[in-house]
Amino acid sequence: MTLLALCLAPGGAWAKDALEELDALEKKYNALKTIHYVQTVTREGPKEPASKTTVTVWMKRDGNVWKLRRESKADGQQSKSGPIAVGDSGSVTVMDGESTWKEVEIEGRKMVFRTKAELGNEFAAIRDEIKRSKAEVKGSEKVGEEQCVVFAISGASERVKAKSTYWVSEKSGLIVRSINIAHDGTKVEKSLSKIEINGTIPDSKLTYEPAADVMVMDVDQPPQEKGSPKKTP
Repeated sequence: MTLLALCLAPGGAWAKDALEELDALEKKYNALKTIHYVQTVTREGPKEPASKTTVTVWMKRDGNVWKLRRESKADGQQSKSGPIAVGDSGSVTVMDGESTWKEVEIEGRKMVFRTKAELGNEFAAIRDEIKRSKAEVKGSEKVGEEQCVVFAISGASERVKAKSTYWVSEKSGLIVRSINIAHDGTKVEKSLSKIEINGTIPDSKLTYEPAADVMVMDVDQPPQEKGSPKKTP
């Protein structure tokens, strides 16, 4: 095996360098107090129509917990993914430190889903990709106003066509841009704009109280048998 192959192999020298670089950037991200940005998400693939979603995010650290508000608005036909529907006209998600509230409107009717408050760790996901794939730090590029470290990740073999590229801010650790291409050719691109770091976010942005006439569904609760009384919040 050539030196280049050893470096590019899963867990190889270049992957180790990528992990060390990612760890350093995550420390900068974890030092942030508040984050506000607008994210544009585009998705297209051979088996689905192209879609675009605009996502506005407010985040505030409370001790070791991130509180969050995410407002998503679909432009055109929106893909449905995950256990909870995106909704016909977008959604609002609030993580208040105890619960995650997701409000959607489907066919003109508002519904609210409540789950446990868990915020996914994007760094953990990228770290897993690096460990099982070929990874390389491609240097530094400017995205908007942010100077970024570029991570290029490709399949562990020629038969694996999936690949990803991430642009991570050298200053804040924010993932400013990403492109993910799946095995079937589906491409998802995410990019941030209007980034504000360590600004003021009112507490009212990070709390949620469902309207009295809106149905609230507790996703984490097991289904009830017919005839059993409905549990109330």
